[in-house]
Amino acid sequence: MFTEKKISATEYSHKRGRYLDDAHAGAIIMIERNKRVAAVMLSKEYYDYLRHLEDLAEDYYWNCRADEAEKDILSRKEADELTKKLLTSVKE
Repeated sequence: MFTEKKISATEYSHKRGRYLDDAHAGAIIMIERNKRVAAVMLSKEYYDYLRHLEDLAEDYYWNCRADEAEKDILSRKEADELTKKLLTSVKE
């Protein structure tokens, strides 16, 4: 799907325009400093796609949390019964 390229920071500084064009065309450019990836360059479209996936994952996570929380919520009838029971025990 995407071409990945690892380049040194020095090479990037000498050929910035070329790598910008490559990223715009869909390549993922990993820029290394001291033999470790220090930065990654990718197209705006791919960045937007990744952000969309992140949003979907976050929505899924919070929906699951909400579903779990709703399992612990009392119904109106249960809440009324518990309130009566508590009020009765306080009066005694």
